Amino acid sequence: MDASAFDRVLFALGLDLTAKPLQISAPAEICELAERRWAAKQKKDFTTADALRKEIAAAGWAMLDRKDGYSLEPAKK
Repeated sequence: MDASAFDRVLFALGLDLTAKPLQISAPAEICELAERRWAAKQKKDFTTADALRKEIAAAGWAMLDRKDGYSLEPAKK
């Protein structure tokens, strides 16, 4: 099957592989908790950072740390 035939089959099935993933923005209060947690981590206040991570998780969000920052995503169930 050539590429154009494959694309037509996908179209017929209602599938769009070129669609961008849905971006979900965290609520402002979750972003504020995340900012506070990130600041606590930078100060090496890990007790506060851990407590804030638990608050974020209890609200149904996950905070993923990176070397240069963090990201927020809905918690997996």
